[in-house]
Amino acid sequence: EKGSFLFVREGPSHHEPSIILDPFVDEAGAGDAFLAGFILCRSAGWTSREAMPFAALLAGFAMTQVGGAVVVPKERVAAKWRELYPQERFPCA
Repeated sequence: EKGSFLFVREGPSHHEPSIILDPFVDEAGAGDAFLAGFILCRSAGWTSREAMPFAALLAGFAMTQVGGAVVVPKERVAAKWRELYPQERFPCA
């Protein structure tokens, strides 16, 4: 619920708010989902700061199911991304 923080050697830190989706069920696996989204975006050439919102979204989806093995269709993630960030490119296009 506190979100995530990005600290870099040079430049300002950044706070990314949590994305809490309905229904909130369990926070197990949220950190792993966040990291997976962050790594995906970074490997696609996004900056660390640019990667934070997508990582937060995947963490939000992780909290809608019980346990750490979360399966969410890409289309559902894309639809929510476009709802929350209509001007931003979707990292898994």
